[in-house]
Amino acid sequence: MLTSSILQNKSNWSKEMKYLIPSLGQFLIAMICKFPDYMKQHCQQVGEIIIHLLGTEIRMEINAMQIASAIFERVGIFSDEFLHQLLFQIFTTMHFYRNNTKNKVIPVAITRAIHIFFATFMVNFGDDRLITACDKIQPGILFMILKSEGDKIKFCSSPVRDRKYVIAAYTNLICNKSG
Repeated sequence: MLTSSILQNKSNWSKEMKYLIPSLGQFLIAMICKFPDYMKQHCQQVGEIIIHLLGTEIRMEINAMQIASAIFERVGIFSDEFLHQLLFQIFTTMHFYRNNTKNKVIPVAITRAIHIFFATFMVNFGDDRLITACDKIQPGILFMILKSEGDKIKFCSSPVRDRKYVIAAYTNLICNKSG
């Protein structure tokens, strides 16, 4: 009942409720992890929330990446169109910070969350799947991001599981695709 209310009432995720979004996000992640079969029926609504949180009007990118990691890890890729939308919104967000902020820098916390999301995706679905999905948006974009933001991988040090995922996923990516 509570989960349905959180998912259906879009005002829960509005700018006015921004202070509650981290807690709502953690609740949603807990539901995804504990009850993935139940959450499968709500994937479309969860996807809309993730895209909304990545938008420049809300700017809750870290929460969006955490929810996205949980949904892909526990439920799987429920829609290729959603995956495309999500990756496009991630790249748009990075572009926004790179071009519309005073320092022209993507905040480390956001880059860290994106690296953890990419690593979680690669661990679960393989690096080829991520590269193929990214290349549909712009050929070579994943490696362009690694070139410009790869040095921030070192900030993905905790929790331990995320550190392991990042090390394993990016090591495999470099080993498989170098040369």
